[in-house]
Amino acid sequence: MATDDFHKFDRLGLILPFDNKDCVIFPSKINGRYVALHRPSSSNFGKLDIWTAESNDLTTWGNHHVLDEARIHYDVCDRVGAGAIPFLTDKGWVVIYHSASETQGYIITAMLLDKDNPQKVLMKSKKALIKPTETYETKGFVNNVVFTCGLTHCDNQLTVYYGACDQNIAACTMSMKELWENMEVVA
Repeated sequence: MATDDFHKFDRLGLILPFDNKDCVIFPSKINGRYVALHRPSSSNFGKLDIWTAESNDLTTWGNHHVLDEARIHYDVCDRVGAGAIPFLTDKGWVVIYHSASETQGYIITAMLLDKDNPQKVLMKSKKALIKPTETYETKGFVNNVVFTCGLTHCDNQLTVYYGACDQNIAACTMSMKELWENMEVVA
């Protein structure tokens, strides 16, 4: 969509095949190219993983790669997906994303990607940043679901905006120190 006044919108079309979910575009070019995270939703592509894609013009996307290390290992993980735009720190790109299982619901976690090569996962959360515990997160249209919708990052504070049970929206604030303390190097 494109707009000049937020009253009239021009639909520009899809940038990825229709069977994609959880697409976010990095806020600046990396090595002269735009980079996106996305998740093909069709089982034709195998597991429901986060993929990277690149573009010169934000219209044509290619060089798709599975971001294998995005999957968490401390919980059952059937699918993962981005939801908030990555943000750059002095350590690399921070991505807040969700992980889901068929039986245990959704959690929100984080990973750190290399500044110059976002296909390289440097760190991941040791445990969930946010998991369903409150009634509005455990009981609703879809039970036991929290998924990232966006974030704000200012100075040393991170606020993650997230959906809960596919019917509520909430926010969780944490310090960057808390985020880093929950991260471990990917072997």
